[in-house]
Amino acid sequence: MKELAGVHPFIRGSIVKIARVCGNKNCKCAKGEKHVSEYLTYRHKYKKRTSTIYIPVGMLEEVRRWAREYKRLQELSEEICEIQRKIIKQYVKEKRKPKR
Repeated sequence: MKELAGVHPFIRGSIVKIARVCGNKNCKCAKGEKHVSEYLTYRHKYKKRTSTIYIPVGMLEEVRRWAREYKRLQELSEEICEIQRKIIKQYVKEKRKPKR
């Protein structure tokens, strides 16, 4: 729980590289050397569809940190849930003990 106090900005999603052609006939991509950019892909919570957002080069490292922080929070959350499950199991176990 103490680790949650140090939560930094986070974002759910994965960073992917996508190579594209811009459409300019005189561009290098018209000769096969595509433009490579990085995008954040994420699944909508209720709509079950995926969206992609272009990540500007100047924000790439920051967005990577956000994505890592989200994964760290997921791990912390799972640890907390496991502790809560143990508390429930212990409670049930104690309630089942015969009273003297």
